[in-house]
Amino acid sequence: MTYQETKILNNFFSELELEINLDSPYFDFTDTSTEYKTSEEMLYKLQEQYHDIPTARRVVGNDNRMTFRRDTEKVKEVESLLSDELQLNLYCSGCFLYPKYGYCGWHTNSNVVGTRIYYAYVPEDGKSFFSTFEDDKVNVSYDNQGWNKRQFHVKDGNDKLWHCVGSYTNRFSLGFQVRPNKKTHSSII
Repeated sequence: MTYQETKILNNFFSELELEINLDSPYFDFTDTSTEYKTSEEMLYKLQEQYHDIPTARRVVGNDNRMTFRRDTEKVKEVESLLSDELQLNLYCSGCFLYPKYGYCGWHTNSNVVGTRIYYAYVPEDGKSFFSTFEDDKVNVSYDNQGWNKRQFHVKDGNDKLWHCVGSYTNRFSLGFQVRPNKKTHSSII
């Protein structure tokens, strides 16, 4: 991640943090099933029952994170600044808060294929993660304290990328779809 990306994200996050009281009892989740909802056992159960889950919320109880609006002036500003910095055409695909025990269960995003870039901010090392299921195994990538950047490709057909997120700390994430470049009409990535 570049210095400029970090600067853009820090400015956005500091403004957002002023609007959110993370110590509020509203963020005291009683659903502590994060480990099970993001487990390999749950993945197999969902695959067998549904074969595909384009968005986690299509299955009741498969997502308990908080979703923020993507069409706000602040989000659009970050989208524009990061698009300029990365020289990509980015479109915000998600702005989420995972309070302690927050999760987004296994899903594929197969309804909108293409490259995604996700930034996640966490205050503690190793207490939140992004998992994928590829080559018949679950791969877990733990977040480090501060900003984390992940890029992945969403596919459809028989090669779907099953993935999930779990957190045992406050985790903020901001995601983007990489769209075809406005000038060349082709994706740079």
